[in-house]
Amino acid sequence: MVFLVLEVFLGSGIPAALAAAALVLVHAVRLAGWHVRGIWSKPLLWTLFAAYGSIVLGFALLALRPLSLVSPFLGLHALAVGGITLMSAGMMARVSLGHTGRGIGRLPRLLPTAFGLLAAAAMVRVAGPIVLPGSTTASVIASLAAWIAGFALLGAVYARIWVGPPARPGS
Repeated sequence: MVFLVLEVFLGSGIPAALAAAALVLVHAVRLAGWHVRGIWSKPLLWTLFAAYGSIVLGFALLALRPLSLVSPFLGLHALAVGGITLMSAGMMARVSLGHTGRGIGRLPRLLPTAFGLLAAAAMVRVAGPIVLPGSTTASVIASLAAWIAGFALLGAVYARIWVGPPARPGS
């Protein structure tokens, strides 16, 4: 709340940057505590972990804004394309399975690909302009294409689950 109030009423100055830096520390410690070795083999978990990592990255980039080291918009894109997109997709996938009586242990085969495309969209959108200055337009287009493809694949994989009947017990 402190960051939000500072950001809204004082703009992206030093006080908001300091609040963002504090959020990086708090959430990075929390994220590190959630890491377990097997997380990367479970798409429903790594997607949520990567989403939370994107939120930490977003606050880190927002903390750097006053130094003019990166575009002032990259932090927002890390929060939105990485944090919100991956968290939403991961939760939609998990909740869609659980609330329709399907187990979360057996995932649709193409789900990791959909998640990978969404994660790539975030990485390209945020890292592209940093790694290749002057590539912002290409990064936006590539990120958009991966984002659309990821959600289209997620929709295609889950359409039957979303509009069909719940699973029968034991299926």
